[in-house]
Amino acid sequence: MKLSTTSSELLGQLQTASRVASTRSAVQALSGVQFHAEAGVVELRATDMEVGLRVPLIAQVEREGTVVLPARLLLDVARQLPDGPVTLELRAAEQDVEIICGPARFHLRTLRTEDFPPLPEPGGDQVVHLPAKAFTETIAKVARSASRDETRPILTGILVSASGTELRMVATDSYRLSVKETRLEVPVDGGFEANVPARALPEVRPSIGTFATTRPEALHGHAVPVSGVAGDQQAALYGQGCLEPGQGKNTYGTGSFVLLNSGAAPPLAPPGLLTTVAWQIGERTVYALEAAIFVTGAAVQWLRDGLGIIEAAAETEALAASLAANDGVYFVPALTGLGSPHWDPYARGTITGLTRGAGRAHLARATLEAIAYQTVDAVRAMEAASGTPLTELKADGGATVNGWLMQFQADVLGVPVVVAEITETTALGAAMLAGVGAGVFTQADVGRTHRSRAQLEPRMGEDERLGLLAGWHDALARARGVAPRE
Repeated sequence: MKLSTTSSELLGQLQTASRVASTRSAVQALSGVQFHAEAGVVELRATDMEVGLRVPLIAQVEREGTVVLPARLLLDVARQLPDGPVTLELRAAEQDVEIICGPARFHLRTLRTEDFPPLPEPGGDQVVHLPAKAFTETIAKVARSASRDETRPILTGILVSASGTELRMVATDSYRLSVKETRLEVPVDGGFEANVPARALPEVRPSIGTFATTRPEALHGHAVPVSGVAGDQQAALYGQGCLEPGQGKNTYGTGSFVLLNSGAAPPLAPPGLLTTVAWQIGERTVYALEAAIFVTGAAVQWLRDGLGIIEAAAETEALAASLAANDGVYFVPALTGLGSPHWDPYARGTITGLTRGAGRAHLARATLEAIAYQTVDAVRAMEAASGTPLTELKADGGATVNGWLMQFQADVLGVPVVVAEITETTALGAAMLAGVGAGVFTQADVGRTHRSRAQLEPRMGEDERLGLLAGWHDALARARGVAPRE
């Protein structure tokens, strides 16, 4: 198969197929995409539970054919394609596919329709009372057991059926449905036991320790101890030196992730926030509240790639600064729904307050303001849940190079924003954990060695701050519940 299109068209329609498939099906991820080229028309067909989905792709077909590929891997390929027109050639040999785009070559393994057997039918409807914490922990264990195939690590759904005092849970991942089954005993006395086979679960280890040592032949003759492990946002929290309860950080990327150190006791997260393990050192576990904001830096990318009103993200700083005020223009970047703390999949991107005098500077400023407003909403929800006000916000990630955004964030949040000297604090935090685990330095050194590039103090008056936030929440209300509920 050979076709010509643009990288933005391919990536956009793949994302559309993924979103539509997720809203139409009980399975919450697009597991496969079928490229079908015939008679000059290319269609992307979802191959998950909702097989009837078809999304047209604007492309010129040179050779016809049909290929089914894993959606997640195909999205990764699409993101690596150069901007502008591209010609893709898909060469299939049995279950191996080579995607050729100029000098670049990508190798993927195809999927087949028979790889998706039907889900087992659930038993009858039944009401079962379960301890919430134990149930969510078991869901997480089932997810891990279903995700052992590294090439397809997405858990797309869990089927639960009840019979008597037994629950039957079947994990459905993105490759083979019904791959893992777990039976949960629910005694009448309210106890809870999850009979998950031990071989299906990874070993639980602390964040710091000696896990393994690299083979010298694999690392230029060096046997290096692997002594730290953490998720990306937990590593960033550690790298920012947020070691005490009440300290928090925000990582500004395509989305934004706010984490607040909650100490040794797991906090009760309200709807819209998550309770997570920050790290474990020895027998001591530190917990955190987490807020996941879906679209922040990605909204700036949309200004560049979708609207074409800027050529580079850096232009937004001067554009925003060119205006004395936002003139009532707000942008709610709910391009994929709203994340924390609103958690509304039916919200959609909305721009309010446009007049004839509005221009690209207003849109650029509204986009940067929206990043800050969403952070304020997340922090306020965390403060309400923890009962402790945030005294400063530590900032890292690519968007922290935008000085106007960082100052505006301090203004609307009402506390100082401390910008990290090293923007990639995720990598720094992982290195710090490994250093402590290897005995290179101590936990106390982590807090002492943290350096900031800038500290922005709030300069905005309270009345102005409250007025801006009121305008934001008015726009937010207009964006909620726009998409139809199927």
